[in-house]
Amino acid sequence: AFSIRKNDTIRFSIILKAKDTANTEIVGIKDLPNKISNNEKLYWLSLIWSETKYNFVNIDRLKFDLDSLYMSFIPLVLETKNDFEYYKALQRFMASLHDGHSEVFSSFSTYTDYIPLVFKDFNKKVYITSVTKIPESDSTWLGAELIEIEGIPTVQYLESQIFPYISASTEQSLWMLGVLKLHSNLKDIPFRGKIRKTDGAIVNLNILRNGEEIRTPNDKYWGPEISYPKDIVELTWLQNDIALVSINKFYPEDEAIRKIDKVVKELYKAKGLIIDLRNNGGGSTAVAKHLQKYLSKQDYILNYGAEIRINDAYKKAQGNWKEKDKDYFLNKAYR
Repeated sequence: AFSIRKNDTIRFSIILKAKDTANTEIVGIKDLPNKISNNEKLYWLSLIWSETKYNFVNIDRLKFDLDSLYMSFIPLVLETKNDFEYYKALQRFMASLHDGHSEVFSSFSTYTDYIPLVFKDFNKKVYITSVTKIPESDSTWLGAELIEIEGIPTVQYLESQIFPYISASTEQSLWMLGVLKLHSNLKDIPFRGKIRKTDGAIVNLNILRNGEEIRTPNDKYWGPEISYPKDIVELTWLQNDIALVSINKFYPEDEAIRKIDKVVKELYKAKGLIIDLRNNGGGSTAVAKHLQKYLSKQDYILNYGAEIRINDAYKKAQGNWKEKDKDYFLNKAYR
């Protein structure tokens, strides 16, 4: 029992919890934008479905009916409570295609932040590889395995809460992007998990997502020293005159091509060559083709071709019963 006097101040701590995000519903989040009307929600979903139906390159390889997927998402998008949830629903729709170049992007950076830890996956297990030195953290977390998130085993959590929203065509890409997504979320949702340290001890984590908010130029970390690439193209000489050429990105186009040409002039004395693309996030196809010409003695390179699916309404209708037009009916006719 307690009594309240006239000038007493009462403070309440409110714990905000996230509902199962498989339903794309976030509960207890304040101030999220809610500007997209139901008509717009339905229109944009329909536009994405329409563009996918007529232009998605691998539609004949889908293992489900695209129209049925569209119908199932109509009530889902109309039930979303804010713009954040709506974009999550669209991302899940596109992720169903399992194609790394077909996705919905959104930016809610004002409302999101990350935890002051770095996770990496090794053989489908997730470990802490870096810890920011702040009062709330502990150096003994380094190397610990993340075994639970929100009371759910880590792999199961990734499979049910993270992977369904990621557009990826390979398992490697799915895991790389999925583990990266664990760091960030809405600021109001702390990261709650359980780790097993290297000595076997189990520790519960309840960490605020405020990594960007508290970040300073003088931050210190527990973890291995990471050497980031300093230039677009770097040449290192190894033993026995082996040249290691690290090409760290394929952009800006003109600069990348110029630096590749400059390095190539040094390679005449090399007895072997290693090309390192591990830090390369991509860029201009023209740069990749330029590099490729140095690796072939042919007069030309068969680089890639293109196919465009033909949407022919008449032949599509005829293809329902005429064998010669069957590919149009099955969305498999190309030029």
